[in-house]
Amino acid sequence: MNAQIRPECLILNLFSDKDNKISIDSLRFYSFFYEQREDPEFKDLFTDIRFCGSPASPYSNVLDDALFNLQFIGALTRENPELVTYVRTEKFIRVYEHLTKDLDDSTKKKLKKLSKKYQNFRIPEKICLGD
Repeated sequence: MNAQIRPECLILNLFSDKDNKISIDSLRFYSFFYEQREDPEFKDLFTDIRFCGSPASPYSNVLDDALFNLQFIGALTRENPELVTYVRTEKFIRVYEHLTKDLDDSTKKKLKKLSKKYQNFRIPEKICLGD
């Protein structure tokens, strides 16, 4: 049996193996997870994540809290004045290993695939234009 996927684990997996920092623009961040929760391949990763707001500007308290938690425990930090670039800290690997230690290989592969999708994700034009 596989362990529950914590929202913090979803966020940590957004970092590729080679990237020490990522930009988390709120609209792009929430829109990505909002869209992926309907994909049958990833649906089971989102069982505890709820969204409010409209599809044009979704928001999740659970993901917001998870992002805060990762900063609070020192796994991520923000170093730029706009506060959108998140940087791995020395604790990142320990936290990541702790959160993923009970996950099976197929779930870990799914998380890596989700990470690659995030790196290429663009907000749909109809959302940007408000149509």
